[in-house]
Amino acid sequence: MSTRHDAVPTPRERRLKKGTRDLVDLLGGSTGAAKTVRQPGRQPRISNYTLNNCDAFAPIDLIVELEEAAAGAPGAPFAVRAMAYELGFELFKLPSLDAVRDGCAVEDWSAHLASIAQEAGDLIGRLGAALADKTLNAAERRDLIRDARELVTVAVTFLTALEAGEA
Repeated sequence: MSTRHDAVPTPRERRLKKGTRDLVDLLGGSTGAAKTVRQPGRQPRISNYTLNNCDAFAPIDLIVELEEAAAGAPGAPFAVRAMAYELGFELFKLPSLDAVRDGCAVEDWSAHLASIAQEAGDLIGRLGAALADKTLNAAERRDLIRDARELVTVAVTFLTALEAGEA
């Protein structure tokens, strides 16, 4: 299979390439990513997967292996998040059941609800303060995004605890 280098990507393809590029860049570029998967011979191909003018896309097994290597990095997972976005989803890391148990007892429903209420209150309070001047600046947006993500995280922890009771 030949790879074209005169492709004109759609907006969707550019976003998918960006997710792959961000992932590969985090791992030290195509050379570092190829070393990560212990296949230095794949460096040119991995490089192609990041180029907007190239019609090649990274195979799923490679994406999974590279995402595993990048796990824990700020913004990770990169390519998987880009794919989820294209399908209308947002990703949030699921807590392990042990982490849920360490945070509060799986069946301590009032503690879960208190966490959700606290995070919701923080978000509402920050939004109210930010809107005092009827505008949101970049710093306020960043803070609100962080608070909203924290709210979703405690809600996902609650959901994980509920689902653990089904097992």
